[in-house]
Amino acid sequence: MDSKNYNINDFFIENAGIKDINSIMFIEKTSFAKEITEDKKVFIERLETFPEGFFILRERQSNEAAGYITCEIWNRNNPASETVLTKEHFNLSHPIKKYHNPEGDCLYIASIAISKKYRGKGLGSLLLDLALDKISLDFPKINNYILLVNSLWENAISLYKRKGFKKSNLTFDTEPGILENFFEQNGVKSKGIIMEKTIVR
Repeated sequence: MDSKNYNINDFFIENAGIKDINSIMFIEKTSFAKEITEDKKVFIERLETFPEGFFILRERQSNEAAGYITCEIWNRNNPASETVLTKEHFNLSHPIKKYHNPEGDCLYIASIAISKKYRGKGLGSLLLDLALDKISLDFPKINNYILLVNSLWENAISLYKRKGFKKSNLTFDTEPGILENFFEQNGVKSKGIIMEKTIVR
């Protein structure tokens, strides 16, 4: 961890581009186990399909990438929609083009990560707030946020709860909001927890 003392004002977000792919992949590979690391082609497709939902967090002085977040828009609560959320929506490395709908009402937070150098400084919270505020402003039909988190990631779960996320009532296996044996890391399987937050505009 970097010993330098940072202030949240030392950081800003901007839309990511193809030029950022190497920085994104470095953060991805150093943040997640190999079994759940997504391929470069997945991120390139996300950058090309929904650049408005892909952000880089940068340190102002160095312009270094400190983190990233990538999202997509789904139909969740629109009764007129022909798309129904399924368990496959949450699959790792799923093609964004299959489910993304810019006219949808639900923002799926596909992935968020902070570089090891910058962890423990509240930057995950900052990145989440800035990105969700910007996307919600640009896409006013969004009235719900949704994400999937490994049941073993206690720090991440704690962050999402502080931000107002709650376990979803979506049921795909036996328990609402739970995907059984969804993640596997070093031969150990764990549950995925679907969490949601309703937006009050």
